[in-house]
Amino acid sequence: MKKLIISLVLGSALFLPANSAFASSGWDYVGESTFSKASVPVKSTGGDFKVCLAEGWSWEGYVKLMENDPDGKDEVVDPLLDFGKWLDKDHCAVWTNLDKYVDGDNNRAEFYIVKSQGDDVKIRIYYYD
Repeated sequence: MKKLIISLVLGSALFLPANSAFASSGWDYVGESTFSKASVPVKSTGGDFKVCLAEGWSWEGYVKLMENDPDGKDEVVDPLLDFGKWLDKDHCAVWTNLDKYVDGDNNRAEFYIVKSQGDDVKIRIYYYD
């Protein structure tokens, strides 16, 4: 009986959404976006930021993290990596030390993702802060 209960508990963990697994690892799920070129912005507290391809979506390529400013002067986060960071179903893109992008009355950074290559393939991503 004990083995059956343990098997059921472990087996049910396989069906938890990806955001539950990341939350237990110190990442907080803060939103998602489905897009072809650029995602919708999401608020961040700074620090580190992660973007993962949603389960069931198949795409691979480079993505850039952008900081959305209300004055219209959006900037590329980590401009030294002009091509962006790699993202696919097995690899999330992570940016670190983002406190300098926190601004405004809300004391938050507003980040969004842009695909580096010009394809029109629609993807869905999850944001983690």
